[in-house]
Amino acid sequence: EELQPKDSIIHWRQLVHPDDLLASDKAFENYFNGNASHYECKVRMRHKEGYWVCIHDRGKTATFTEDGKPEWVVGTHIDITSSYNSERLISRLSQAIPGIIYVFKMSPNGELSFPYVSEKTVEFYGLTSEQVRLDPNYVFNIVHPDDLPGLMESIEYSKKSMKTWHYEYRAVIKDKLSWLKGVATPEIDEDGAILWYGIVTNIDKQKALENKLLTLSITDELTGLHNRRFILGELEKQFASVKRYGESVSVALIDLDNFKSINDNYGHPAGDKVLRAFAKIINARLRGTDIYGRFGGEEFLIIFPNQSSENAMNSVNDILERFREQSFVTPTGQIFNATFSAGITEITSKDKDVSELVSRADNALYTAKAQGRNDLVLLEL
Repeated sequence: EELQPKDSIIHWRQLVHPDDLLASDKAFENYFNGNASHYECKVRMRHKEGYWVCIHDRGKTATFTEDGKPEWVVGTHIDITSSYNSERLISRLSQAIPGIIYVFKMSPNGELSFPYVSEKTVEFYGLTSEQVRLDPNYVFNIVHPDDLPGLMESIEYSKKSMKTWHYEYRAVIKDKLSWLKGVATPEIDEDGAILWYGIVTNIDKQKALENKLLTLSITDELTGLHNRRFILGELEKQFASVKRYGESVSVALIDLDNFKSINDNYGHPAGDKVLRAFAKIINARLRGTDIYGRFGGEEFLIIFPNQSSENAMNSVNDILERFREQSFVTPTGQIFNATFSAGITEITSKDKDVSELVSRADNALYTAKAQGRNDLVLLEL
């Protein structure tokens, strides 16, 4: 009785939240134009006692006028205030959390879907949550091709073990590469499907820091070359490769001649300048596949993959010629030159370990020093 007159929609429009009227009008228009099987809309309505309730409003045309226009629409109003408030709460939380909140589903037949995904997909993927819900391949298609197999394997492992899923992977979004991290907890649904409840976050800053720390851990600060730790690790890899595949890999151990005298006579800044100049020369003269670094104070080690000892010796000789041609000037105007000695050898199947190889290169270097320095010595096993 309080909602009279029954034949007027004016009272209803007065009760509906003004912000929801436009959506309702569009839903009616869409239905009356034949683009939908029924009218459906969620609107907020003012309760008699003054607060808002959320109503799921649905209806269909029951009668038409003689000229075919809609006359009476019958339908239902269902109070969904509780679920509406929950959705609003989840929506607000998803906006506050720096990541994508989602529910990922694997049906018993293997079909994949995202029953829920927050709107952060726009910020992360450039995709709307609706696009992701309609087609999960939108998400998988942006995963870097090199990381996709591992991603799928990690999901399969989580499915079989029912352990927490976690994986770090790269995504290519609008030609830009981003690092993402996903974490989710699986559970089995009543129909046998597996649901993962999780979050995806951007870890670009973390990866950049990791890469920076890794670079610092394997780089010599003065010369910018790899340090002893890195070069020994690479030498172990090359040694194993020779043992397994019988490849030719040569090694050159280089020591700058009379380096202590350079420091004593011209000062440590001059010595540092010589070290940096040498590093610059080998950077310029060696192949992209060669591996090299600062092995000690004034010692350097070069690894020549797929290179015979004779060819390696030619490469080192080229470096020596360039290095001894370079002149150095001290702050007081003194001019001096520098040279180096080198011991060269080749890894063989007879070598027992890396230390034996380095020892042989060191013996060759000692011989070069004993012969007057500024020299190269090749020593085979």
